Amino acid sequence: MREIYVFKVVRVESKRLVSAIYKPCDNEDLITYMVGEPTRPRPGWGPLSAFESLREALVFRERNIYAIYPSEIWLARAKSSSEKALWQPTRPFYTKRHPKLPSWCPPGTVLCDEITLIARVM
Repeated sequence: MREIYVFKVVRVESKRLVSAIYKPCDNEDLITYMVGEPTRPRPGWGPLSAFESLREALVFRERNIYAIYPSEIWLARAKSSSEKALWQPTRPFYTKRHPKLPSWCPPGTVLCDEITLIARVM
């Protein structure tokens, strides 16, 4: 696990910063981020995701199907993951069985074992 800098897109929901990858009704799946505090995947879940560049984060934000909800892009310090795929126990299409990132993951997606938001970019 090496330390890297990434760009994280988060949705602003009820004054919380939550992962923009989930739709708003997925409350049980929401991952909440606190500025300056490390966020890690839930036990039994796969890695977190972010982007290598600001440009890739902007493209994701513009094309995100949940873009009707306010979102922000943050510069973050992260620990890269050795995992090769997104997965979670509650969703059959996110499984550990897939050895690579799903085709719907935008270019520049980085998988992380830990993400710490450090500065709001946009």
